[in-house]
Formats: sequence, C-alpha cells, structure tokens
Amino acid sequence: MSKGVKRIAVSVEHVRGWGRRVCEGIADYLHGRPEWCISMFEDGLPDGVTLSRFDGFLWCVADERSANALKATGKPVVSLFDEEACKGIACVGSDHEACGMLAAQTFISHQFRNFAFFGWKGLSFSRYRQSAYCNVLKNAGGECDVYLSNALSMSRYVDRHVWRERLSLPLDAKSVGEWVARLPKPVGVFCANDLRAWQLAEVCRTCGVKVPKEVAILGADNDEVPCLFSNVTLSSVDTDMMATGFRAAGLLDDMIAGNEKDLGRRILIKPIGVVDRESTAVYPVDPPWLADVLVYIRSDVEKSLTAEDIVSHVGKSYGTIENAFKRVLGTTVQREIMSARLAAAEHLLRTTALPVATIADRSGFKSVQYFNHCFSSRHHLPPGEWRKQK
Repeated sequence: MSKGVKRIAVSVEHVRGWGRRVCEGIADYLHGRPEWCISMFEDGLPDGVTLSRFDGFLWCVADERSANALKATGKPVVSLFDEEACKGIACVGSDHEACGMLAAQTFISHQFRNFAFFGWKGLSFSRYRQSAYCNVLKNAGGECDVYLSNALSMSRYVDRHVWRERLSLPLDAKSVGEWVARLPKPVGVFCANDLRAWQLAEVCRTCGVKVPKEVAILGADNDEVPCLFSNVTLSSVDTDMMATGFRAAGLLDDMIAGNEKDLGRRILIKPIGVVDRESTAVYPVDPPWLADVLVYIRSDVEKSLTAEDIVSHVGKSYGTIENAFKRVLGTTVQREIMSARLAAAEHLLRTTALPVATIADRSGFKSVQYFNHCFSSRHHLPPGEWRKQK
C-alpha cells in the first residue's frame, strides 16, 4: 500500500435502517479524503490480528467487549453510538435530550392535553429521550404515561433489530394493546425511535385504535423504512444522521493526524426538525372544523394559502374563523399561516442546498424579497446567514 494511505475500518451492520444515512455522511466526507482506504465489516469485530492492520475505526460500539477490543489496538476509534459502553472512546451521536424536547414541543403546539412515551428499558438513548420529553411536559403542566419493554442490552437490541433489519411486533404486544386501551384519548405518544413507532402503529391497527385521531404517533431518527411502510405513514424527529456520519469521519481524521487529543471526546448532533406525516396530522381542539383548518394550513403551505382559501375550504365566515383562532389558539389566521410557511422554510434551509429563491417559492411566499423580510423579522438574520449557523 502506497505511503500516506490511511486504512480505515468501518462497521456497516448499521447500514440497515437509520444507519444508511450515517453511512451517507461518512461517504460525503470521504470525497475529500482520497488517501483513505475503507474496509467494511458486516459481521461484527474481526480477530485481533486483522484489527491491528488499521489506522483508525468508525464503529458502532454497542458493548464493552467491542470497546475493549478496539481500545486494545491503540489506534483512534470513533463510535457511532453515544452509549454507556463507549466510555473512554470518542463518539458522535444524537442529542437525545434535544430530540425529546422537540417531540414534547411538537405535541404541545398541536394542542394535546394527554401525553405518553413508548420506549425501551435498558437502552440509554430511550431513557434520555424519555426524560427530556417528560420534563418539558411537566414544566408545561402536563403529565406523561410511560410504557417500557425490556430490551436487555444495547448489543441484544442491535443484533435483533438493527443488524437483522427486523420489523416485528413486540413480544409483549398484548400488554402494549392493553396499555393503549387505558390511555386517555386523544393522546400524543412519542416513541423512542421509529421502530418503536412502527410497533405502536401495528398494535393500534390490530386493536382497532385510530391513528392519528385517537393516538397520534411521533417517532425519532426518520428511518424511512418503518416510517413509510406503515398503514399510516409515521412522523419522526429528524436527528440528522448524515451529520453524525460526517462529523464522526472528521473527528477520526483529526485524531489520526494528531490534532485531537481527547480520546473520549463526545459530540452530540442536534435534531433538525420534525418530518410531518400522517400519524401527527391532527389537532385535538374544538370545534372540529378548527382542527381541520390547522391540518389544511400545514398540508398546503406551498400553495400560498390565503384567508379566503380557508373560508372556502371550511365553509365558515372569516369572522367566525378568526374568532375561533383567537379564542382557542390565542393567535390569528394570518399569523398561523405565516408560522407554517416559516417552519417549512426553516426545514428546507436545514436539510437542503436549494437556493433561497426556490425555498421561498416552496414555502408559499410570493416573492423572495417578502420571504427575506419575514424571515429576518423573526430570526434577525437573512435566510442565507441563518442557514450557515445551523
């Protein structure tokens, strides 16, 4: 192998499910590192002799055995899991607390009064997301009903549901169904991840519980397989897995070059927003036509909706609609439309490289100048500058 080449081992068990986007982020970084020679491993850790050949590792460290084997090589290691097994190993992972907070804020903004969390016992990512979610609700005066299934360990969970890409009902599906039946309705349920959201949607389907009318479901990680291959498409907190892969590769590069001395450095990637799909397209408010209006505003942002469009859609006078917005929501029709447009624009700025003019059009603004004015009024920065800081 020629001088200057860096041999990097990458675990790709996680290429299935949410990890596809992690791998895309790693690949994006590799475009600027032609000296990196990648070896991919699909079946866990190779033997010690094989490990010793590498200059660095990008690995899903799910247990202490893997952690100890990688540390024993004396080479730089960056874990793609921010788990307790990673102590003493650099890692780049999702900001689970920010994820939980965003989920709570989403259900609060949808006017929910009943909340629940559906997660895993024994998995730290589930515990952190649950804690942050429940804390935000508590501070807002809400209570949260919690159901946890026993995952035993991160390595067991990864083996069953990640490496084998298994979408299956939980072993305690009957108990989950009984829990769902007991929950006050309508209820917003945040799930520890998208697999958990898929399982909950399946339990609701088999029990005859309506999603989202009775149970609104929000997952996390935006894994499109469970989110889209569901009877009702599932909304999800986008935890920016591409950024996780990109930052992990960059951190490993710095460690190999000797520019990063903290072998236990921890980098947390904040979520970039909620991807709205059918499972949260509901607002439990009265009168019912007001809930319909709120869904309509968000589903047709690109069409440059006006107050007149809403009057035509709902068949009520503008005065009746405006009074309901002020009485129930504490806002106006125009402010709600603007809020939906700006939220759509923010998501596109975070997740795409589209020109600002295109984003303005796709967010329902009739001109880029008006979009710049509205955006700057809210964020005190023009859209292009705001994008650079995210």
